[in-house]
Amino acid sequence: MVLVRQHARAERAVALGRAACEREGLQFLDETVLCTRTRPARDADGRVRLRRVYRFEFSDDGRNRRGGSLVLLGSRLEALELEPFLMQ
Repeated sequence: MVLVRQHARAERAVALGRAACEREGLQFLDETVLCTRTRPARDADGRVRLRRVYRFEFSDDGRNRRGGSLVLLGSRLEALELEPFLMQ
């Protein structure tokens, strides 16, 4: 059951990263994310959830790789960051 939830969170992170890239006209690379940190944290209701930090890569011109990250608290997006990129 735990592995199923972890996989579901990673799939959500991929979908959120892809959507953020699409909004900015960027290419989401490799269709994957890497979970770099998992820690317990409290949500707005005071319940303990897992806060997961995911890294991913994107390209602004199809030739380079830039980094992005997103933070999920449970299944809720807390933060999304993209390295500086060229505007198209």
